[in-house]
Amino acid sequence: MPKFTFETQRSDEETEPDFVTGEFDTVEHARREANQAFHEMAMDVRPSAELSTVRVTVKDDQGRIVARRVARFEAEDINP
Repeated sequence: MPKFTFETQRSDEETEPDFVTGEFDTVEHARREANQAFHEMAMDVRPSAELSTVRVTVKDDQGRIVARRVARFEAEDINP
C-alpha cells in the first residue's frame, strides 16, 4: 500500500508542524483522511483566538504534495 505523510499545523499554537505517516489504498483515500483531520482541527480552534490558521498537507512517498487544506479563522468582539 502507498504511504502518505500528513503535515498538520495550527498557527495559534505556535508549535512546529506534526508529521504522521499512514498507508492508504489510494490517493483519494488519503485525501478523505486529510478532510477528516482538517475538520477535526477546525472544530478545535479556540473561540478566544483572534486569528488562527489551520493547515493540513499530504505528500506521497515521493514527497509530492497530493492535497492541501488551509483555513483562516478570525474572531473579533465588537462593543456596541
